Amino acid sequence: MKVNRPFILTIAGFDPSGGAGILADCKTAEAFDVTCLAVTTAVTYQNETNFVGLKWLSLDNQLQQLQPLLDLYTIEVVKIGLIASLDNLSSLVSILKKYNANIKIIWDPILQASSGFEFHRQLDAAKLKAVLESIYLITPNIPEMIQLTNCLGLDAKAENLSKYTNVLLKGGHSATTEAVDTLFLTNNTNQSWSSTKLSNRDKHGTGCMLSAAIASGLATQNA
Repeated sequence: MKVNRPFILTIAGFDPSGGAGILADCKTAEAFDVTCLAVTTAVTYQNETNFVGLKWLSLDNQLQQLQPLLDLYTIEVVKIGLIASLDNLSSLVSILKKYNANIKIIWDPILQASSGFEFHRQLDAAKLKAVLESIYLITPNIPEMIQLTNCLGLDAKAENLSKYTNVLLKGGHSATTEAVDTLFLTNNTNQSWSSTKLSNRDKHGTGCMLSAAIASGLATQNA
């Protein structure tokens, strides 16, 4: 008997090592019994420990991948990862919102690779503010949160970003032995989770997997 499963869509980079990007997102979704569709934004040149570089795919190329998926599948949750620019992100968000006004978009704002390679150094404040208001949830780590708040001219606090969208601040980059993740909602409430950091464990792509897991959970909840 055919079993119908909910869909999520990931729009992210291709990591040939499978540790991050669309491969990691698809593996994560499968663990939730969710089907993951994928649009590739970039091809990266990397392995588990070394990031060499990448080639961005054009927005037209991304849309050529996206449109056949929107034509056939019912998609209610989208995870967006590595993206070339805020203009690119804004265009994709606009298209997704026209496809489904109630679609939930999760943006994992990957601004720098774990190896230190920088994808984005400067962000336009007006463009960032506008796109955040159309996104359901962002999942920055501490350095990304600081960069986003600095761009908007705000104090480096995740609750300031929740003026625009829900924010899950990941605590893995803190200097303490405890990792505290905090969810800041636009209704001014928050909730935290704490766990001891794993020692001798430096794994790239954990942010990709977390945002994909959240997307999968939302899709299952909506099914």
